[in-house]
Amino acid sequence: NATTTATTVGHTATPGTTGLAATGGLASTPMTGSMTSAEIKSLELMNSPEKFVRPVTKKVVNSQQSLRQSFIPFGGVITPYADATEEEVPLVNFGNNPLVRCKPCRAYMNPFVRWFENGRRWRCNLCGHMNTTPNYYIANVNSLGERVDKAERGELSRGSFDIQATADYIHRPPMPPVYFFVIDVSGTAVESGYLSVVAQTIKYVIEEELMPGKNDGRTQIGFLTFDSTLHFYNLKPGLTQPQMHV
Repeated sequence: NATTTATTVGHTATPGTTGLAATGGLASTPMTGSMTSAEIKSLELMNSPEKFVRPVTKKVVNSQQSLRQSFIPFGGVITPYADATEEEVPLVNFGNNPLVRCKPCRAYMNPFVRWFENGRRWRCNLCGHMNTTPNYYIANVNSLGERVDKAERGELSRGSFDIQATADYIHRPPMPPVYFFVIDVSGTAVESGYLSVVAQTIKYVIEEELMPGKNDGRTQIGFLTFDSTLHFYNLKPGLTQPQMHV
């Protein structure tokens, strides 16, 4: 089964890749001086680590008028495949049960949804739709409106997590690993030593079987080189040597 990670933004307004999503987002509760250190830590975990989602600015003005006058752009750097440990990105497994998602917008369960009727219904933080909780996913809710098993479930307590794909998402075999290298072979690249370093590094990684998917017999590798023109290569196994097409 395959896993992947995505991010969404959480907020309290009420007004989705069939990728299996984990969610991270902006805090739905403001950090104030009245919050305990434990509450602040919990809120920090509910947001994606900066290695996955990093805003271009950490300070945002608090009024529309100031925003218009400041001309501060707002964006983010998204790196969904940044290196991470399982402690940072827990694996969520629903077993043989369907993944819990919002019915109309298909958003995945995440820390920013709101619970009602003692956990039997939940409101999507993205589209505001009120969903019915599947029987296999129901849990009691405490006086703060939080599920009592929140800390035990990565999808309810962490800003980034992986979801184990269920059979519903595997309609065909996974795509083979494909690596395509685009390499500068201009005179400057040769003279600087860049081309030699790149070639030796790729050769070493392939020969030492360091590439992800090394044990998958379907792995594909391709090359394109360029200077003032583009050079394509035919690397079919039956050839005595590669063919270059300009």
